[in-house]
Amino acid sequence: TEEGTTEEETTEEGTTEEATEEEQIESVSGNEIMDEEVPLSGAMTVSLEPVTVNGITITVSGAASAFADGTTVSAVEVEPTEIVIEEAEEEEEAVIKRYKAFDINLVSNGEYVQPLNGEEIKVSFEGDLLIPDADKNEDVVVYHVAKDDAITKMEAEVVAADVNSSDNTGAVEMTTTHFSTYIIAITGEEEEVEVTINHYLAAEKEIKQDNKKPLFLSQKVTAEIGGTISDFVKGGNDFAVKEICLVERKTENTITLSDGKYTVDSDTAGSDVTLNVYYTATTDEVDNGVTMFDYEDFVNYNSREGTAYESKSINYYKNYESYVPVTYYEALKNNKNLKRWEFTNNFDKYDQQKDRKNWNGRFATKGAYQDYQTLSPNTNGESVKVNDYKTEDQIIKGLLVNLEGNDYENVKFQFEDPGFFTNEPKNGKTIYNDYSLVFKRSGSKYTLTEVKKDNGSGWSELNNFWPLDPEEHEFSDNGHNEYFGMRYDFKFQIGDYVGDLKYEFAGDDDLWVCLDGKVILDLGGIHQQVTGSVDLWTELLNNDDYDYDDKVNYLLDDKEELTEAAKKVHTITVLYMERGGSKSNCNMKFVMPNFIPKDPVITDAPKADLEIVKKEHYTEQAIEGVGFTLYSDPDCKQLKNYEKNTNQNGAVVFEGLRKGTYYLKETTYNSEKYMENDTVYRVEVTVDVNGKATATLYDGFEVVAKDSASGKYLIYNEPYASLSFKKIDGVSKDPISGVTFKLYEGANYNENDTPFKTAVSTNEGEVKFEGLKVGTEYLLVEKTPEGYVEVKTPWIVNVGYDVASGEFVSKIFNSIWDSENKKWQKDGEAYGKAVIENTPAPGSLIIKKTVNKVDDVHGVATFTFKITCPDGSILYRTITFTEDDTKESCTKSVRIANLPVGDYTVEELPTLRYKCVSDSEQTKSVEANQTTTFEYENEKCFENYYSHADVMVNKVTFTKDDEGNTIAQISMEKSSTSDEIIENQEGE
Repeated sequence: TEEGTTEEETTEEGTTEEATEEEQIESVSGNEIMDEEVPLSGAMTVSLEPVTVNGITITVSGAASAFADGTTVSAVEVEPTEIVIEEAEEEEEAVIKRYKAFDINLVSNGEYVQPLNGEEIKVSFEGDLLIPDADKNEDVVVYHVAKDDAITKMEAEVVAADVNSSDNTGAVEMTTTHFSTYIIAITGEEEEVEVTINHYLAAEKEIKQDNKKPLFLSQKVTAEIGGTISDFVKGGNDFAVKEICLVERKTENTITLSDGKYTVDSDTAGSDVTLNVYYTATTDEVDNGVTMFDYEDFVNYNSREGTAYESKSINYYKNYESYVPVTYYEALKNNKNLKRWEFTNNFDKYDQQKDRKNWNGRFATKGAYQDYQTLSPNTNGESVKVNDYKTEDQIIKGLLVNLEGNDYENVKFQFEDPGFFTNEPKNGKTIYNDYSLVFKRSGSKYTLTEVKKDNGSGWSELNNFWPLDPEEHEFSDNGHNEYFGMRYDFKFQIGDYVGDLKYEFAGDDDLWVCLDGKVILDLGGIHQQVTGSVDLWTELLNNDDYDYDDKVNYLLDDKEELTEAAKKVHTITVLYMERGGSKSNCNMKFVMPNFIPKDPVITDAPKADLEIVKKEHYTEQAIEGVGFTLYSDPDCKQLKNYEKNTNQNGAVVFEGLRKGTYYLKETTYNSEKYMENDTVYRVEVTVDVNGKATATLYDGFEVVAKDSASGKYLIYNEPYASLSFKKIDGVSKDPISGVTFKLYEGANYNENDTPFKTAVSTNEGEVKFEGLKVGTEYLLVEKTPEGYVEVKTPWIVNVGYDVASGEFVSKIFNSIWDSENKKWQKDGEAYGKAVIENTPAPGSLIIKKTVNKVDDVHGVATFTFKITCPDGSILYRTITFTEDDTKESCTKSVRIANLPVGDYTVEELPTLRYKCVSDSEQTKSVEANQTTTFEYENEKCFENYYSHADVMVNKVTFTKDDEGNTIAQISMEKSSTSDEIIENQEGE
């Protein structure tokens, strides 16, 4: 019915119909507890049955007259908004250290009710969490929270459980005349704790705390009680968090972060906190460039005549700067080849041998292999020949001195070499630039799995290691392409990493590992398979007996910030040669953090640069900080080059790409501002007839367009748009806070579907959705707030970009269900302004009248009630008891529905022969979708000037005053009949 012409019904107890659905209390769920009914009687003080919610016991007590018969307590724990807590802290000028909030109600006959007659009720909250600690200068406050989040401070005190007790036990008590949401908060000074965050591999969890081996530097963070810490997880792309544990008395309890944040719980007050973060290794494959050197040699000198063959060998005498031409070509004596560079090791002296036998036993006064420096003896003290071979493991240390140059490109041996690991052309040497090494990565551990050629072919037999067999070669070398070398480089950075740091090798022959040009692992010589490893911490710390504290001192300065040493980017160079002419093994693995692949230092291959510029679609603005990663496979599993980020101009360059096919993917972007770009681009590097390399970027089969301004390949990021509107009350136009909205993509949705986005209106009623896709249609669904008419249809939202204004535009439309196509479609024009209104839901009131001993002998009993509405308007209702009603006691009621929410005052007007024994004027609140009951009780009485035989009639006349207000005039007249009884009147 219309407001002001309200729906009305009168029922009599004992014969009343079942309460309508809107009058009934919803069934309890979650943390809500509704107790059994407790009958009340008399004027004594009574306590309703307590309820306990999440460890807090709530007791309601007061005069029996304040409660209707069968009143129970209902309590639900709720979570107030952050704004409510902030307002409370501002008012208290203190920090709220912990709190509980409850929606408390009285329930009678299945309806929410308030205390009768406006009497004060005492509410008690009992639980350790809500008792302030006097030793910490804590205090307790209680606030009433209105539906608009406005707060009102209530009088409250702590009542000790035992007056003689000094501990923090007891209850918090307050008084109220109205039940709603209340916050019980403990305030005090800011209290801070130190949070220590440790980082370990998952296997360390089974080890005692003091014996765990850290993976990264521990962190110490100061946080307030109730505050949060975030961004403490490490590992980058190498490790993933498996578990986070809170250490309590040497026991680890798994915790879950909320949005990546850890909240310092009040239970930890007064003590420091330790978190252990456990990681598991992530895995993938890494592709690192390598330069391969094919060294030719021949075996049987007795079957070769002249210099034709010698000139094709790496041992050709002209490959040595100190050579002196001789009559006979010089070969190594007695059918020996590259592995037999012959000179006598005379300990620490130089061997200046100049007389050597040629292949047929003759001596040459000057030969091709003279003036070699002598080296230190073998590790067992035996005098050995550097190029000789024995069956036992024979490592000749000191052959490599160091690496020099800006890129460590110059290799310095302690003997004259024929051009190993150089880019200069030499007889018997071929350089291959189209190979790479494939490493399997697990965390920070890298294991060599394959030598791969750019055409896709590869060699993965590491214990039968002949990667150059597919290449053409002059000599068969016993069925294999023997005598070869390889060099590769990579970079790494320590950062805050404190885990293992080592390089390991098992194979033959020469293997040298250099750190920033310094030899740190020396397995030189011709030998069977040997193993060797180096702990790089010993090199960095210059300490063979280091501990964790040494690492900390190396990585952190006095301000607990990373040192320059921790930030330094180091270069690892690995040189390997197979020159034994027999078996070949090459097993390599290393553990390094923050691995950075590096293009080959020694190469004569043409190279190209790939230049990209990143811009925002529509606005053409350059985007800084977008990360791109280069891969060598279309599935983007084998890293070719680690991530590079665009600069402030949106540009990024991948330099030095050799001929071949690569794959480019966007791996880092601002996910809050831009849509994900999951395109895998193909990069083709080709070399023309003039030897010039060119990199071309493809999206599928189409070449990516270039930016007209910079000439670089242009890749757009699609920006997200936003949707903003205001939520207000349709009558008062006041903002409505706490309303939940959900966005669904498409033209249909199911309530069980996961929404694309969710937003909640602020105290100002503002609602904002970020991250919407331009050109996409959404359904906007509202969870109707309590007290308002339910919204049953979604709105349709269109997100677009207005080129003329240069702004993103989101339009909101009403919708209608298209039953034929099973979807929601637009209904009418878009909203003219970004405002969505809610129509307040009506409530209802019941006036319940009880008469003790109805006297129909003297006429029908008629009672009139004046109802003053929140806006000041007046309604009148009457309740009549007829001769059919019981003679002893009778209760009747009148219900007025569709009332606006607010405070109503009901006044019973004077009536003949009956005295009102309850308050004749009562004020109560009518809530949305709820019924408020006003109860009145009358007793029969007789006036002296009326005879028992007279029939008295209550006559009510309605008139209007000069201002248009309705006035009820009551007169009492004698009558011998009851025909003039006035029926229920409709008010205005």
